[in-house]
Amino acid sequence: MHFLAQESNSATGHVNVMGKLSPSGKELLALRLLRDSPAGMYGLEMVNASDGKLKRGAIYTTLAGLQEKGFIESRTNPKARHEGIPRPIYQLTALGQRALVATEMMGFEVAGVHG
Repeated sequence: MHFLAQESNSATGHVNVMGKLSPSGKELLALRLLRDSPAGMYGLEMVNASDGKLKRGAIYTTLAGLQEKGFIESRTNPKARHEGIPRPIYQLTALGQRALVATEMMGFEVAGVHG
């Protein structure tokens, strides 16, 4: 597999990983949480598991960006027992797993979170 960065943007700290921008700090944290939970997680579960690093007001924007990059996917559980609209469960894709490994190989870290 080819994990090397193609180019770097020093202004944003992002690099091009497999034709996609590397994950931001919040995205990297979300990818790590999903890697550690293969069955997937709800957005608010990720907020709770992040020890305050991910916020309720930003989690769904972060997850939408990861979906747009193809790093995660979502599904709803028709058997879920809660009222209201269906809540999506997010899971890491194979592309997301490769991007996470590549980013970690390049030494990117999130303060207080280690791969």
